[in-house]
Amino acid sequence: MTGPSTYEARVGYIAHIPCTFTADILPADPKYFAVFWYFEGKLILRYDNIVIPTDPRYSLDVDRALNGNADLYISNTFLSDGGVYTCSVTNSPIQVEKNIKVEISGGALQMTGPSTYEAKVRSIAHIPCTFRADNLPADPKYFAVFWNLEGNRILTYHNTVIPTDPRYSLDKDRALNGTADLTISDTSVLDAGVYTCIVNYSSVPMERKIRVNVS
Repeated sequence: MTGPSTYEARVGYIAHIPCTFTADILPADPKYFAVFWYFEGKLILRYDNIVIPTDPRYSLDVDRALNGNADLYISNTFLSDGGVYTCSVTNSPIQVEKNIKVEISGGALQMTGPSTYEAKVRSIAHIPCTFRADNLPADPKYFAVFWNLEGNRILTYHNTVIPTDPRYSLDKDRALNGTADLTISDTSVLDAGVYTCIVNYSSVPMERKIRVNVS
């Protein structure tokens, strides 16, 4: 088997972990050919006439595998995807394997905006929560926003916006593009306090506190 022993990827991107091999006759005969991918010793994908992944983010190109490239693809990479992968190829009666250490770099998510916000009673408040990420708009499958007031959850967005008060709302399209502002209609003095915006994208959580004053 050939190829590097290390591979670097970034959070939120597609990882393409290499596994190349040579054989006397290629393409290999599918009847005598199989590929197994392991992560930290646990089977995560197998190909033996059919590709069977343990996670829908994992995939393998069968035609390329039969021709010597049994690379593993991981869509929307997480920080937790970092570790040691093992590619095992069987081209009966020969079986070979190779370890590849994968390093995932995070820090792709950065939150910005003011730390205080002034609102008026009986007005509409737009409490800011903006962030920057490498890949926007975010993939809704791997994206969530949580808003807390004084430590208590008041709104959750993960595919669906769920507020604890009908006055709270969040624009999903804007959130996926980096603006996860909390909107409060008919603001009252009871809405004053410390709000926390928590954004979780590809298993990379970030949070920011905003003190809201209502007068």
